[in-house]
Amino acid sequence: MQFTRKSRAASVVAALSLAGAGLLAVAPTATAANSVADPANIVSNSNFATPVPASEFNTYGVGSTAITGWTVSAGTVDLNTPAAWESPAGDPSATQTIDLNGTSPGALTQTLATQAGLHYSGSFELAANPGGCIPLLDPKTGTLSVGSDSQPFSFDGTGHSSSDMGWTQVSFAFVASSASTPITFASTISGSCGPVITDVVVDPPLPPTIATNANVQVLQTAPAGTKVTFASPAASDPNTGSALTSTCAPASGTIFPAGTTTVTCSVTEPEGLSATSKFTVKVEPVVGSCEARALGFDGTKHVSIDQSNPATSPCAAKSGTLLAASSTLSPGILGIGSVTANGSVLKSSTSTTLGATSATTGASDQIASFSFVAPGITVKTTTIKSEASSTLNASCVGTSTGSSDIEGLVINGKHYTIGSAPLTIPLGLGLELNLNQQIVTGNVVTQRALSITSTHQTVYHTVIGETVAGLSCG
Repeated sequence: MQFTRKSRAASVVAALSLAGAGLLAVAPTATAANSVADPANIVSNSNFATPVPASEFNTYGVGSTAITGWTVSAGTVDLNTPAAWESPAGDPSATQTIDLNGTSPGALTQTLATQAGLHYSGSFELAANPGGCIPLLDPKTGTLSVGSDSQPFSFDGTGHSSSDMGWTQVSFAFVASSASTPITFASTISGSCGPVITDVVVDPPLPPTIATNANVQVLQTAPAGTKVTFASPAASDPNTGSALTSTCAPASGTIFPAGTTTVTCSVTEPEGLSATSKFTVKVEPVVGSCEARALGFDGTKHVSIDQSNPATSPCAAKSGTLLAASSTLSPGILGIGSVTANGSVLKSSTSTTLGATSATTGASDQIASFSFVAPGITVKTTTIKSEASSTLNASCVGTSTGSSDIEGLVINGKHYTIGSAPLTIPLGLGLELNLNQQIVTGNVVTQRALSITSTHQTVYHTVIGETVAGLSCG
């Protein structure tokens, strides 16, 4: 068994040791905190604040339990008020002290609730009664017993006085062997002036500390979810200052499904005490809208020559190539006879690229040639292109873009040069030709290269070369 003691006046640490049984272990490297300021302390009435004697001190004999939490287990002890002499530096005003020699050598015991197998560290403040006792014996000696193991302690009061007690903090440690452990301070010096103690501290081992990872937010990268990697949170053993390794469940590298998953990280120190921390992994499901429509009609009759890849979650890559196709709208537009539309589609495709921090979906179509024939109206083009794309970042903030290009536009034999700006051309007979239209709703962009609408029947329009792209977090 071994003690260390720290002189508050000289800040000198010395070792007092005696070979003994295994209960008391090597003293800790740092002294324990003051009992009143130490919430982990398991000692009751550690600075003997109750009861308060009517005079400067009161003597209690063997068997007395008047000192709260303690039992006089041998001889007599004195409970001294703060008026008796100087208290340890920093102690609260209610701190009282025990002289282990009342009218004879005495002992004071408290049984602590402990857990077998755990290491406990402790300390107490030690000084000596500076009064003019007879015989004048120095040093003042005693023993500290924990369970069945004991070690001596001593304090030389030479040169000290009631205003300069020279308080020394003595530290100790032990391994509990059962659920209750008696701790006893006993004087080993005769007479009525003995060693004086206060601020008895016993702390169980502290649980480990573990950091908390920041919450993670990623986009879904596959139907099953997203593979997420993260560092295990830092952990340490406050009893030794050594680093510990934490583990998390689910582990780093796991495929996390769409939605929010709580990750629990834990660490256990050598004595079996553990600690946990938690954070969340949020996998944002990507809901896509991606569509490439080469030629379609809406109204009393709907014909779609190519509608590639309707919306999925997320949009899958798809492409298609169609040969020339022809459709006749009958009975046609109100007031107009039969309308024929022909289109030769080269390519229509959609695709989505998913990453850990962003997702992008795109749609495109290309029509080699197109003709729209109605009584008195002929519209022809050589090439129509339409493209749209949408990008979403890990914070679910999106941007969408779209463009279209029309070449070789001929209306009733007249050639037109079309730029990229939206343009509306009246065709007559209540028909309008709309070029390069872009409609943005939230993060969804619809890019129409060319459409023909009827001012007589608003539900009717013919769309040629339309792409849709959009992404959102579900």
